Amino acid sequence: MNVKSLVRQKIMNEVLRSNEIGTHWRNLVVDRLSLKMVSSCFTIYEINAEKITIEDLLDRSREPHPSLEAVYLLSPTNDSVESLISDITYPWRKKYKAAHVFFTRACPDELFNKIVEVVKCLKLSNFLETLKEINIDCIPYESQIPIYTSIVAEESANYFSFSKVTFSCGSVCFKM
Repeated sequence: MNVKSLVRQKIMNEVLRSNEIGTHWRNLVVDRLSLKMVSSCFTIYEINAEKITIEDLLDRSREPHPSLEAVYLLSPTNDSVESLISDITYPWRKKYKAAHVFFTRACPDELFNKIVEVVKCLKLSNFLETLKEINIDCIPYESQIPIYTSIVAEESANYFSFSKVTFSCGSVCFKM
């Protein structure tokens, strides 16, 4: 089994077909790194076959879909978490019926605690139904060559963290 197949299988089983989500139509919301990951593994037809109606970018303005649940596949970065919090605390009406959040790697404690604090303060525990880490932190451009998303994210900020690279490599090796 190659890297692309492993990432595809992990996203399919733990996100798109997750027991927490059910079998009804949903909206997929991704950040830019997760979009690259999903796009490298799936076609639009395959996403639609899993009852995903729309694939939206988290940082773009989106229309509310109060009758659909949202499946968020995000890298645990400060920008993504801030945008997620903005979504779930949408001021005048709910954007979605419910939210299922999946992080591509381990979410740092301060970001996780920020989400939990907002959920507790605004009593959104019924709205935020899933908050889970799937630990598959790479973009499989080819079947044998993974590109680690933590490297891509930090490269744009001119910052390199050896511990993030080793964690990313470890997450893929663990899945193999």
